[in-house]
Amino acid sequence: MNTADLIRSRYERLHAEFGSIVTPEPSKIRIEVPLKDGVGQYRFDLKKVVVNDREQGLDRNDVFVPTFMGIMFGFQSATHPETMSLYPFAPQVGANLVAQEGFTNNHANSLYNGKLTLQIDNQMILNAYPTENFKKVPEEQGCVILDGEALVNMGIQPEFTIQDACELVIPRILIAGTRDIKFTLNFDAAGLTFPAATGGADGETLTPVIVFYMDGFLMKNGCEKGIGTSDKINSVVGNW
Repeated sequence: MNTADLIRSRYERLHAEFGSIVTPEPSKIRIEVPLKDGVGQYRFDLKKVVVNDREQGLDRNDVFVPTFMGIMFGFQSATHPETMSLYPFAPQVGANLVAQEGFTNNHANSLYNGKLTLQIDNQMILNAYPTENFKKVPEEQGCVILDGEALVNMGIQPEFTIQDACELVIPRILIAGTRDIKFTLNFDAAGLTFPAATGGADGETLTPVIVFYMDGFLMKNGCEKGIGTSDKINSVVGNW
């Protein structure tokens, strides 16, 4: 089954089960956290107050059902954070795909030797999901842009779709905004540093961030309809 057929099949199953009370719609969850030297534990707060159009949290009354999930790096410009690219690997300046932004050492690769956990209320849904699965080194393509009257070589750029950069979520997980939701990333980082190279259009210092991304279906106000709010574990996780 190709990706489009898989997404369509999952939508049809959700619509068949819940369509009489709420219409599932394509949506995303995206949470960004700064990458800090020596820190190897990060909590992705789906209910954080989002003040930009890049990120997307989960409102208290809504239900989200992920289809794909990924953890990526971004390099945030202080003046133009909206231009951030996502990398499902740890780019190094001068060593792999990206010429203008990346890390100046290889310590960030440690993220892809860790684990992701998910706890909803008092139930562990994911105990040790391997972050090795999230590392995706894409195909390469050259990039040249026209800057005024001059052609500027931007080096080698990554080429992928967001689904290519993510992993398929096998079980059906109903993430209800009324529940206590804890996505936690853990990897060994003691003594490690994560310096980002100077880059961007203005040659400014870029801040490395970890981006947690889920692609799936939103059921707006689903909690008010009782979706995913039962105390039984099979109301949270099950088969498609």
